[in-house]
This record gives sequence, structure tokens and C-alpha cells, in this order.
Amino acid sequence: MHKILLLVLFLVFSFGREEVWRDASTGLEWQVNISQDEYDWWGAKDYCKNLNYGGYSDWRTPTRAELKTIISSTPYHSKSNNGKVYIKEPLLDSVYYLKWPWFWSSEEKDSVNAWKAYLDKGNISDYKKTSTCSVRCVRGGKISVSEDIWKDRSTGLQWQVNIPKKEYDWWGAKDYCRNLNYGGYSDWRAPTRAELKTIISSTPYPSKSNNGHVYIKEPLLDSVYYLKWPWFWSSEEKDSVNAWKAYLDKGDISDYKKTSTCSIRCVRGNSNKLSSNSEKVWKDPATNYMWQVNIPKKEYNWWDAKDYCRNLNYGGYSDWKLPTKDELSTIISSNSYPSKSTTGKVYIKEALLDTVKNLEWPWFWSSTSKDSANAYKAYLNRGNISDYKKTSTCSVRCVRNTY
Repeated sequence: MHKILLLVLFLVFSFGREEVWRDASTGLEWQVNISQDEYDWWGAKDYCKNLNYGGYSDWRTPTRAELKTIISSTPYHSKSNNGKVYIKEPLLDSVYYLKWPWFWSSEEKDSVNAWKAYLDKGNISDYKKTSTCSVRCVRGGKISVSEDIWKDRSTGLQWQVNIPKKEYDWWGAKDYCRNLNYGGYSDWRAPTRAELKTIISSTPYPSKSNNGHVYIKEPLLDSVYYLKWPWFWSSEEKDSVNAWKAYLDKGDISDYKKTSTCSIRCVRGNSNKLSSNSEKVWKDPATNYMWQVNIPKKEYNWWDAKDYCRNLNYGGYSDWKLPTKDELSTIISSNSYPSKSTTGKVYIKEALLDTVKNLEWPWFWSSTSKDSANAYKAYLNRGNISDYKKTSTCSVRCVRNTY
């Protein structure tokens, strides 16, 4: 009986305490133990406004940007409808058992809808104000939607959404990011060339640019829609006079004089920055296929080549695959280039030439089987596709579809 009483007291204490968690990255303080009730949007705002919790009475419903700061990049297992939840670990226990871990923000989308966090999906979207869901209150300096941040789940990078109207020369752009305090963070930087490539979309959206369209991932579209010249600096130099920038109206990266001015979008996160040299990608404008530029030195049998591509995380992407016979044929050029191969030449599109010109046997696997014993590969020293024993080894270059 004594043990049962102690257990009851422990549970009352555990679930009744008024724990507060301070997020060191933003300075915001969050209500840990949330109400078990659900509220419509107005009710959620009233609940926080009237909350006396943890010794404080200045609680409020979080802004959309503030809610984003507690969404984790990777999910935890939970009892939600899809079995997972995206939330920072100190707040995990409070949502683990929620079937629908949805939380109101304080911001309206329009007269009918308001923004809320779908923690089972890890994003923010709108919801009817008259519907009900959970609320978690916050206190501290407000992060407004004007300091919105978008986290690209494919790379883990966090991007400044609302960019400055001012244009900068290359040095000024780097200084701007280095000194930026935005969204509760002060560790912003100008992106590398490879990082900029990860936000360029494969297909364009209509815009007010000089050519009427822009290539950018949809969460960042609104911020560039009205730019006549949607050009953005990278942090990397080409030489003493020029640096690399993204031409979002063309969907590519090219050089530009450092003394000229253009826009800047800062990035944070991923201390192992995507390397422009070691993880370079090339998108073939003729096919929209994106190719791994820097290939492994190791040779693989056919099965291992497929596994290598399937498990590859490169250039900010993890959806690589071994190309089919038809896909592989699209990078074989009609004319040859001099090389160190057995025939003294190699047939490959110029953008990929440097990676194969020193190979004695520039042979590359496709994913297409001829039969149980053989698969097709590209003989780049001859400029054709033919079969080869699957147990033999040769080089591999992975591809991803971008359309």
C-alpha cells in the first residue's frame, strides 16, 4: 500500500509540475507540460494569454517563425497517426502519445484560416480557425514572420526566407551574412556554390524576372517572385576578380565580377558545408538528369555498383541511383576527346570529361540487365553500350531525376 501511494504521488508530481524549457539557440522559453485540451484558434490565444505557469504570467501563443524553431530536422518515433513526430528532444515526451500532434500559431493566414505546426509532418500549414488542436505557449522576445526560416529537409540547411532589398558587392554580401541576427540566430553565412545549387529547382516557376521565370525551390519562391534580376552571391571566388553566383532566372551557377552588386540569401547549419569541389553535380540541360561529377576511384561489380548509388549521400541529395542503359547513353558524346584510355580517346560530354580523361578503362555500369549473368555498361573509350559480366568490376557514376 505504501509503494502504491508513493507511485501515485510520483505521477501527480511528474505530470502536474510546471516545467519550462529554455531553447539556448533562440532564447525562447517554452511550456513543457501542455494542456490535454484542444482549442480553436481564438481559444488557444486566450489560453496562453491567461496562463500562469512555471512562475510566469506573460505567456503567449507562438508566432509561425517561433514554432518552426522547435521542429526537428529528423523525426522521433511516437504514437502519432504516422508513427513519428518532428520536435526538439526536450519537448518530445509531451507529444509522444498525441495521435494528432498539431499546434496553433498566433498568426492568421486570412479571415478563415490560421497557421499551425503539423509535427507529424514537420511543417507549417494553414487550418480552419474554428477547428481544434493543441497549443504550446511561449515567452520571451518575439521572432516575427519577417524573420522566417526554411529548413531544407534534403540537406539539413536552414535558409533565410526574407532577403534584404538592398544589393551588395561580393565582399558586402559576405559581411552582411556574417553580421546578420535573424530568426533568433547569429551564425549565418554566405552559402557555398554547392549549397546554392541545392535550392535551384529543376523546373521554373513564372515570375517577374527579366525572362518571366525563376528556378528555385517552392518555399523560397515568394521572396524572389518580383525580382527582375534574381541573382545571388555565393561565398566562393573564381579568381581574384570574379566570384560565383546563382542565376535563378537561368537555373545555373556562373561567375560575376566581385565589384558588381546582386542579392544575397544567407544560410546556416551543417558545419560540414557541402563542398563545391568534392561533391559537384552537373545537370544536363538536354535531359534534366543530374549527374555525380566526382566519381569514386574504386571499381565495383554490378550489384555493389547499384548499392553504392542507392546509399550515396552527395551534393546535398540522397536519391541517387545507378543509371539505366538509356540514361547512360545520354552522356556519350558523338565526338571523342583525347584521353589516357587504351584507345587514346574518350566519348563523353565535356562537362564530365575531367573525371574520366585519365582512366585507362573508362567503363561504367548501367542498372539494366541483359540476362542473369550480364548487364549493360558504357565503353566510353569506344563510345558505345555493350554487355559485361556482372561479377566483373568497372567504374560507376550515379544519376538522379530532377523532373
